Amino acid sequence: MNKRVLVTGAGGFVGRHFIAALEKQGFSVRLCYRDRRDSSDSISFPQSSLEWSRALEGVDFIVHLAGLAHKSRSRDHEHYLSNAMTTKNLVENLKSSNVKKLVYVSSAAVYGEESVEPFHEASIPRPHSAYGLSKLFAEFFVQNSIVPYVIVRPPLIYGKDAPGNFRKLLKLASLPIVLPLGRTQNSRSYISIDNFCDFLIFCLRSDSAHNEIFNVSDGFDLSTTEMMRQFNISGQLRAFNIAMSPTILKALFFFFGQRGLASKLLGNFCLDISHARNHLGWRPPLDVKESFKKIFDS
Repeated sequence: MNKRVLVTGAGGFVGRHFIAALEKQGFSVRLCYRDRRDSSDSISFPQSSLEWSRALEGVDFIVHLAGLAHKSRSRDHEHYLSNAMTTKNLVENLKSSNVKKLVYVSSAAVYGEESVEPFHEASIPRPHSAYGLSKLFAEFFVQNSIVPYVIVRPPLIYGKDAPGNFRKLLKLASLPIVLPLGRTQNSRSYISIDNFCDFLIFCLRSDSAHNEIFNVSDGFDLSTTEMMRQFNISGQLRAFNIAMSPTILKALFFFFGQRGLASKLLGNFCLDISHARNHLGWRPPLDVKESFKKIFDS
């Protein structure tokens, strides 16, 4: 009999791709949306114990994707309510269910904004945003679950129709303008949506993942210049990149009050994924070139 997976946040970028990956692998899927959709096995996000009881009936696994994105213009308490308290509510309602595993998609934002050395799972979390802090609180609630759990901390997830910073960078690269990003020397971890979905399914199938926290990425970090190079290889780059000293460029960003942008484009943010490799034996199925090719060829 096929295992049934309840996916919260089914309407989001990750949710849409993950549902397709699950169905391709033969899983039965129950879709949980913010609002009810016309589907034989879809529900709106439960608000009461009775609604949770009905939602969890016949469910083997939960993959909890739902939450308020870090780029939304919401107040701090709204991040806490949407990311932490909804997770707490979910965990509390697992007590009366037959769910066998909870996979919680957290975020590498729990570590902070920049890394000196690659972050590993034992690194002390120092979130710099309400989003990162709310994800850290949610992790605490998940770790008190009575069912086996897996906590996953991804960096920026990119792919076809990806929102957020990837979309902004791609849009910028596609404009016929001059950009001073031809000589950045930073290093950042990313993960393609295909590699990420593969890892989540790997966690569903592996008992070795139980009660563990995992960093996950493509396993190959990129500078902003190298990211632009991938756009160029894929035929998406129209902007002309000039080489400017990263020190001068950073100073200019700071002068114009763009510290956050400087951090995203010039700062380091690297994840150590050796725990996922060694403990689980997981390897990203696609390398960076294959991931970008799949995005723009589809």
